[in-house]
Amino acid sequence: RDLTPDDASLIFASKSHRDFALPYWHTLKGMHQDLEMRGYDLDSYENLQLGDMTWHHGWTLHASSGQATHRPPRVAFTISYFADGALLLDT
Repeated sequence: RDLTPDDASLIFASKSHRDFALPYWHTLKGMHQDLEMRGYDLDSYENLQLGDMTWHHGWTLHASSGQATHRPPRVAFTISYFADGALLLDT
């Protein structure tokens, strides 16, 4: 279904995937900080239509506010690509 103004839109912190100082490798501590205060330009996608898609680097910070309870749920589909021969790091 198409997004309407009542839906929660997607927000991406542009170029955040290049910020190696972010502490989110093993924890989400500090994620609540205002991303604009960290100097990121925020891009919002409020008007996605049925069949539209977005594409972003896997380390790009992205979020959406909570979906209003009177709205039907949104469905998301994720595909992750990685190089042939990539190794899994111990966590």
